Amino acid sequence: MKCYKTRFSLAAAVFLAGAGVAFAQTAETPAKPMTAAQIAFKHHKLPKSFSSEAAAQAKCKTPVIWAETKSRVYYPQATSGFGTVTPGVYACVRDAMKAGYRKAAG
Repeated sequence: MKCYKTRFSLAAAVFLAGAGVAFAQTAETPAKPMTAAQIAFKHHKLPKSFSSEAAAQAKCKTPVIWAETKSRVYYPQATSGFGTVTPGVYACVRDAMKAGYRKAAG
C-alpha cells in the first residue's frame, strides 16, 4: 500500500508542476477578444479570404463568392445568402471549390 501512495503523490506532483507552468504562461500574455470576422477566419480553411467584397474583387481572377465557414457552403453574388449568412467570408470561387465548399442549393 505504501508503494501506491508514493506513485500517486509523484504523479500528483508532476501534474501540479505542469499546471503551474501552464498557468504562469497564460497569466503573462493577456488574451485579446476576437471579433466575429476573426472567428470566421479561424475555421474556414480557405487559402485566401477577405473581409470585404471590394478587397476580394481586387485580388480574385475568378468570381467572388460568400463562403459560409460553418457548413462549408458558398453563395454566388446573385443569391440571397451572399454576404448575409454567418459566419462567413468573401473568397474566390476557385479557392472555395478547392477547399471542398459546395454551392448552395437554389
